[in-house]
Amino acid sequence: MFRLLLCGMIWVSGTSWASQSDLLLFEALAHRSTADASLIFLRQGDGLSRQRLQATLLAADDQAALLRRDWPELVQAWQASRTFIEQNLEIAANNADVRFPVNLDGHQQALYADIVQAQQQADSSGNQQQLAMLQALTALEQVVAGYLYFNINIFGGLSVTDNTIETAAEKFTQALPALPANLRQRLQRKWQFVEKAILDYNQSSAVFIVRRTTDSMREMIITELGAAQP
Repeated sequence: MFRLLLCGMIWVSGTSWASQSDLLLFEALAHRSTADASLIFLRQGDGLSRQRLQATLLAADDQAALLRRDWPELVQAWQASRTFIEQNLEIAANNADVRFPVNLDGHQQALYADIVQAQQQADSSGNQQQLAMLQALTALEQVVAGYLYFNINIFGGLSVTDNTIETAAEKFTQALPALPANLRQRLQRKWQFVEKAILDYNQSSAVFIVRRTTDSMREMIITELGAAQP
């Protein structure tokens, strides 16, 4: 079984092994940890950004504990990322090292690769609509992580040359048709509000608007996931 602990909500799913759903949730949390670590850098480590990051790290710890039996190497990769983030928290908050974004990305990319490898071997059966919602959530978290990470690269004097944000945005929009109609319509309205800002990330920055809107979208998905539980 696993818990979804985001935005103050808990979702429990009754499986006794590491399923695709477990790993999608863990991937979502991994991307959110990248986003929240980037936010520490952008907001100079203010109280809100620290609280967000701590809540994400604790939620990921809970999820990692549930994966430990089946995927011990994955948990080790998470611990390496978590340790790096915590040890470099004040460096990020003070913008004290322009290498922080690159080093963060190195740890997170290794973690993402391990998650993808595990997903290729995991059980993909189960409630397909719940899987679709988790896929949408994971893609959304990847969009936000890519967007915020791009911004810390900008301010650190570095550059991003890949198409991570575009790819994640496409994954998110592709996940929408499989969602419950009411949720899909509400997400589409929110997405239309921020899509241009997100995809024009190399021309302008709208961190506050993107963060607030995607926070709301995340809550919508999590609420629907909770309501779908038996």
